[in-house]
Amino acid sequence: MSIATRSPVISWSALLASALTAVLLIMSPAGCGGNGALSEVESLVTRAQEAGEAIESYHMVLTMSFEGAEAGRVKTEELVIDICGEDISLTDIYYDPESGEGTVIQEVVRAGDRQWGKDFSGSGWMEQQATLDEETAAVYTAHISDYLSNSIAAQKLGVEDIAGAQAVHLRFELSPENLSSLLSDIPRSSLETSTGGQVDIWIDEAAYYPLKYRMVFRNVSLGSGYEGVDVHIDIDITSINQPIEINPPV
Repeated sequence: MSIATRSPVISWSALLASALTAVLLIMSPAGCGGNGALSEVESLVTRAQEAGEAIESYHMVLTMSFEGAEAGRVKTEELVIDICGEDISLTDIYYDPESGEGTVIQEVVRAGDRQWGKDFSGSGWMEQQATLDEETAAVYTAHISDYLSNSIAAQKLGVEDIAGAQAVHLRFELSPENLSSLLSDIPRSSLETSTGGQVDIWIDEAAYYPLKYRMVFRNVSLGSGYEGVDVHIDIDITSINQPIEINPPV
């Protein structure tokens, strides 16, 4: 999926696309050894992988923000996705980094074998080729085991309450090399100063569904005054296997 964005320095659609495939690319326990803690993480991830493959519906919110020493943390984009079987609703919102004002830049709905996109020039909803499918967001719920393919460290941090559910908190550390491989679509000049990153994931202790992700890519250079910022991508998943109604917009 390609997400349009108007971030102030360079186009970060590639970064969002990379985030949507992050679960497929990152982490092998190079620095973790074969200890019991790692075995427990592997077991949890395997269970989450299996549970993710059984998910039929959910609501997901992905938020991207930049954080720098001068401006603090600034929200730049939000992606809202509802999935119910093959039916999908997607809304992409751009946030002006100066004013904080949000503008919807993309809306797409797929219901059955038909798909509509919103024309923001004034024509409203228009039917288009049905290209959106559940794999648009399923990388978050169906490929968690790949988090163990390139990490320099993996650990279990305990059990926490996430939206009323008890969830196991896992943390994976990314080296600069991991990050460069993960964000292969981002210009190399933007990642030359990077010091790596971190991915946290919370897995439902009872059902093993993934409930929450927190990713940070540290010291990324965006140019035009946005040098050495941290890029944050936050993902929250709710209403898993609950009824979600997605209706044609017209």
